[in-house]
Amino acid sequence: MFSEPLRLQILQLQEVQQRGFQPKVEDFNSAMAACAAGQRWGDLHLLFEQVQNAEIANAESYRLAMEACNGLRCENNVVELLRTAQE
Repeated sequence: MFSEPLRLQILQLQEVQQRGFQPKVEDFNSAMAACAAGQRWGDLHLLFEQVQNAEIANAESYRLAMEACNGLRCENNVVELLRTAQE
C-alpha cells in the first residue's frame, strides 16, 4: 500500500502521461523522494528507470537512485550509476 503523498505523486505522473505529455524530471524526482521517505526502494528504482529511459535524469535523480541502491543493499550498482552519471 502506498502512503498518501506517494500515491498522489504517482497519480500526478500517470495523469500527465495519460494526457500524452512527458512528465518533467522534477515530477519524477518528487515521486522518487516520496518513495525514499517511505523506504519504497523498489518503487524508487522503477521510477528512476523511467527517468533514465526518457533521458531526463539529473543530479537529484541519481542521488535518489543511489539512496535506493543503499536501501536495497545493492551497493555495486552505485558504481555503475556513477559511471552513467558522468557520461
